[in-house]
Amino acid sequence: MNRTSGQAATQDESVNVRRKEFEIYHDGVLGRCPECGRLIMLPCLACQLKATVEDTLETTSESKLEIELHGKDMERYRRIRAYRDRHGVPMFE
Repeated sequence: MNRTSGQAATQDESVNVRRKEFEIYHDGVLGRCPECGRLIMLPCLACQLKATVEDTLETTSESKLEIELHGKDMERYRRIRAYRDRHGVPMFE
């Protein structure tokens, strides 16, 4: 299939844009990640992302969940809480 010069220029531009975006995130050399063993451009973005997500989850799990319950919802909560306390079932497993 033949490409016109306009199609070739557009495709070349999109390749250049993707290459520039890639270079923004990957300024290292090709190598094996010491954390996960993937063969990638260093630094390993997968490991960085995983660490960021784990940090976020730890932060949110430490913070208290504050919800105001009223009426039937509060009654249901109290029944469940009383049941769990009687049977030694932890609130969060």
